[in-house]
Amino acid sequence: MIHALSGTLSRTLAGLLAAVFCSAGHATLPLLDRVEYQGQTTIVGPQDKPWLAIPRSDAVQAIRREDNCSAIGAPRAIWRISDGRLWLTGLFGCGGSISLKSVYGGSGEPMLAEWISEPLVTYRGEHLCPSEMGGPGIHETTLIFHVDKGVVTKISETDNTNHPAIPDLAYIEKFLRDNRLDVKEAKSLLGRLPCRRIEASKP
Repeated sequence: MIHALSGTLSRTLAGLLAAVFCSAGHATLPLLDRVEYQGQTTIVGPQDKPWLAIPRSDAVQAIRREDNCSAIGAPRAIWRISDGRLWLTGLFGCGGSISLKSVYGGSGEPMLAEWISEPLVTYRGEHLCPSEMGGPGIHETTLIFHVDKGVVTKISETDNTNHPAIPDLAYIEKFLRDNRLDVKEAKSLLGRLPCRRIEASKP
């Protein structure tokens, strides 16, 4: 994560960030769904839970029981959005790709995700800050695909350039001062410190 720092500062800051990540209890990051859209592949998920549902089968259950992997979530899905529809194109686990044919039989062709009726959240653009919880963090743009029985009915975009969770220069300088580090290194840390935790406003 830290590329531009050197010497004592690099080692100290790396240790601080490692402590932050380890305190979240994620020795191994979970597997997350991926989506292909307009030539790019990014992490995708629903708004209110970690993963999108995939059809059940004996083979899926067997993979979940037998997959020798310290990361939770296997098998996860690879989706594609094209022609205004959401398609399940494949699965993967810690051991690599898993064909649909081996899990669901048939020809192995992409499956129209008719069982999905909920918003899907992904992102585009520059990575503005990483998540300390193992997710994608915050990128320039958040994309929300509104899906009804596998059909994309609407696409929403949100500009995150001024998102309050992104550590700005003043926040980074304070972080460095609090940890007795050189504030001159603040600019080199833009986009490298984990996203800030923003408390929900009270009603």
